[in-house]
Amino acid sequence: MPSVEDASQLQSWLPTDWKTLASAAVIVAAAVVAALQRRSWSPISTVARRCFAFARSRKRHLSSTWVQVSGHEGSFLPSNNGMVLKQACDRERIALAALMADTLRPFVPKYTRLVVLNGKEYLEMQDLLAGFHCPAVMDIKMGTRTYLEEELTKVRKHPSYRTDLYQKMVSIDPHEPTAEERERGAIDKPRYMQFREHCSSTCSLGFRLEAIKLPETESRADFKMVRNKEEIVHELYGFLQDNKSAWAGMLGQLNDIREHCQQSSFFHSNEIVGSSLLFARDETANKCGVWIIDFGKTSPLPDGQKLNHRQTWVEGNREDGFLWGLDNLIDIWTHLFDENSASDAGS
Repeated sequence: MPSVEDASQLQSWLPTDWKTLASAAVIVAAAVVAALQRRSWSPISTVARRCFAFARSRKRHLSSTWVQVSGHEGSFLPSNNGMVLKQACDRERIALAALMADTLRPFVPKYTRLVVLNGKEYLEMQDLLAGFHCPAVMDIKMGTRTYLEEELTKVRKHPSYRTDLYQKMVSIDPHEPTAEERERGAIDKPRYMQFREHCSSTCSLGFRLEAIKLPETESRADFKMVRNKEEIVHELYGFLQDNKSAWAGMLGQLNDIREHCQQSSFFHSNEIVGSSLLFARDETANKCGVWIIDFGKTSPLPDGQKLNHRQTWVEGNREDGFLWGLDNLIDIWTHLFDENSASDAGS
């Protein structure tokens, strides 16, 4: 007979989507028939192990979709019960722990604990794609600035020039480097990040497309020069396609996120830099979701200081433009939704 341990392990590893459960049920049914024919339960133990592998591979597939889009290759591991392990960062651990008691909790990954695995520390958090069978996923980096003010101070005190960042700059725009940078053949990280911000819509709109992963396609991250509304609209259409419920559902969630950000004590007392909005839709499950992710550069403000996240950044005020970018994204999304609704009504 299969052991109780086998059953409990299988339950913890099984995914929640019906198609995957049906596939696992077929495997189990075949094993039961084989067991009855042979009058032996050994095939059941074998199939339990196969189901563990099947469910694990399914979980890794969904987790890898999130990783491919969020740009964190090598920093995620699958875990149990709809969770993932993300390589630990003190800033993110502190931010997520605080968010668990904040009004923004429904819009960020649930954080449970710090895990040590093979000598490395990981944050155990909700796998936002658990329950999605065949998701389309998009990452939009928020704010008008993607570097901390302290990074500028550090570079000024201890300049550190990198040839790899210079090569990345030249590959995007060969005319961008100054004469001094060409002679050196290297630039520092804030210089590269500022360059990226001006190439994209970060400075002009307060957000930029980072990556899109559609079902059965490779992840795309070729948005470095996408900076105007027309280009962004084109990419949003490609992501949402004709999924009207996703158009409406995500717009509603974006408005909810904005409302809760404005009410959040955490949000107004922290500098939110480098965070993204993760979008996921799944036609097979008729569901969609939007969450704020990536808090590795979130930094608490001195006591008494508050940010409105819409004010223009001047070095020293620590404004990040997160809400200004969210305002612009919602305006674009609303215009597209109204346009689509009008065309449907007229057809």
